[in-house]
Amino acid sequence: MYQVSAMPTFLVLLNGQELGRIRGADANGLENLIQQHLIQQHLPAAQAVKGELAATTEERTWLSRLVEDRKRVCTYTISIQLGPKCELIKMEWYEDEISQTLALSLIPSEEINAKSKLASGAVDEFAVAKRLLEWFHDSFFKWVNTPECGTCGKKCEGPGRGGTCTSAEVADAASRVEVYDCKNCNKEARFPRYNNPAKLLETRQGRCGEWANCFALCCRSMGLETRWVNDSLDHVWVEIYSTRLGRWVHCDPCENVIDTPLMYSKVGAWAGVVSCADDFNFHLQGWGKKHAYVLAVAIDHVRDVTWRYTLNHRAALSRRTACREPVLRNFLNKLNKRLADALPPERQQNLKLSYMRELVEFLSPKCQLRDGSQAQGHGRESGDAEWRLGRGELGIVKPTSDKVEGQPIRPTEGEKKAKCLTYVLPPYISALHECPLL
Repeated sequence: MYQVSAMPTFLVLLNGQELGRIRGADANGLENLIQQHLIQQHLPAAQAVKGELAATTEERTWLSRLVEDRKRVCTYTISIQLGPKCELIKMEWYEDEISQTLALSLIPSEEINAKSKLASGAVDEFAVAKRLLEWFHDSFFKWVNTPECGTCGKKCEGPGRGGTCTSAEVADAASRVEVYDCKNCNKEARFPRYNNPAKLLETRQGRCGEWANCFALCCRSMGLETRWVNDSLDHVWVEIYSTRLGRWVHCDPCENVIDTPLMYSKVGAWAGVVSCADDFNFHLQGWGKKHAYVLAVAIDHVRDVTWRYTLNHRAALSRRTACREPVLRNFLNKLNKRLADALPPERQQNLKLSYMRELVEFLSPKCQLRDGSQAQGHGRESGDAEWRLGRGELGIVKPTSDKVEGQPIRPTEGEKKAKCLTYVLPPYISALHECPLL
């Protein structure tokens, strides 16, 4: 019907009519074709100017934050500014032999590998990552809301204030330091935000940035192909590649969750019955974040993986206003070409094929749904409730029991007379009006 003469061939169809096709394993061509028709359908015509790749002043500023120093990209030092803070991540840290050896000396690697073997005797990367997550979350790393006082050992109370990093803290790549006053002994407590994962093997504490950074080193130490992932809303996590599944797998160490990419943004519907006395008994699945840009950084490539972490692609595309899509796509293509030039041909081909599979995976948001994953159905759990609430990541917590017991609605005498029941919606109920129900 469509006269396909080469394999693979990718067709773009709208109501049965062919809009375009790509013949052969052309990852960039496939991405361009997908983006071209997404933009034409969902953005104003003025924003979809074909062939316009020159960045504006504002776009250059944004891209310069994406990769702060292009010359250092070739040595795998990536500085990403997508959220309110700039994180300096040296991908070479994860490849350092001494750092990996230090990590392996702490990881129960033999036990993890022994429990992660397939029937063929090969080690399954997915199983390794799952068990590594459990060990890292339950036994190794600790979440810090506020630090403990180094003098008396009591937990400090917030809020903290910004301080100046010492030379020792800078030597371990601390990007900033939080200073707290201990009310018990009136001493200052410091919480340096270290970026060097080898230092984090020593401190074993932090927030999502430290968790993802140290866990990425542990993944590489276990031989897992690893990406460090940053969203535009101040959260970071990790991806590992599974040979058995043939795809990249989401791993969030501070939540101890694997392969549930829509946990951050997936929203659902009612789970209970209206109660006049209390808030509504329902849950908003996932964290309720509205992603615009999510980038995955590996030792030899950078990918825009926003589409793995958003259920509503149209809404995500409408939020991507920092840089026009053709400009961002062209920039990442040029960046990846520079990184690939230093790679052996076999690795270049493997990256090309995995990127093709990834693009096909991104075509439908339903590909990211994980039936049975409990993490897909609740808000964030790491960090204290007040901190999570301030970040808008609580979602709506569903009832503790599977059976939702509603309370009777008792109208007032005035409501009975008017035959009209009046109630006020909680502020967060408005989020339901934006639910992309598929």
